[in-house]
Amino acid sequence: MKDKELRIDHFIRPKRVGKIQRVQDRFSPGPQETGVECLGMVLTDSTRLVAGIFGGRSTNLNEFLATTARWSPCQLVQPDNDTPVPFSISFEDLETYEWEDLDFGKLVLLLHKGALASQQITQLGDLPNFFCWSKADEDQPALGLLFEKLQKIVALPLDPQWYPRIWDELLAEGYATTCTCYGGFSNLWEVIITKDEWQELVLSLVRRKVLG
Repeated sequence: MKDKELRIDHFIRPKRVGKIQRVQDRFSPGPQETGVECLGMVLTDSTRLVAGIFGGRSTNLNEFLATTARWSPCQLVQPDNDTPVPFSISFEDLETYEWEDLDFGKLVLLLHKGALASQQITQLGDLPNFFCWSKADEDQPALGLLFEKLQKIVALPLDPQWYPRIWDELLAEGYATTCTCYGGFSNLWEVIITKDEWQELVLSLVRRKVLG
């Protein structure tokens, strides 16, 4: 499979992960059930939602998307873990897709714009910010897609044979970080790098004769 053929259905595999609750606040005595089931979730290290698959009755899903997730803190409650996972959703950064699944019924996918296969790059403050998926359960992203996104920041003359070594450097220098997956998705990494940092990283590898 070529990198450019990586589609949504290549990195999504819904499975039951847990229930979504509204977190206790000053207006409620305790966590409140939403009637929404989680079938996959990926979070950054700041517990920001990058990708989520949610299922349930249409009324519950509509209430969750229109009100609960927009105005209240939420958490994922897993059956095999006593500690709920808090998360936040920024709907300005997400695209919403609805579909029917024979096994799970009505589902909604929330996917960060920076994780779309269309190579869109968003901004985190003034920093270029995007995400890259792996194929199936591989331990590195689809490198062709990753470097298409990096070349949108600054186009550099790169040999595709260099991609694995540059990827290792992105990880080592902290420009790429692993997101936390609670099921339903392939591996995902967040990349935050400025054009100056991207140029300097490649030039440094050239000067050290790591590339060539």
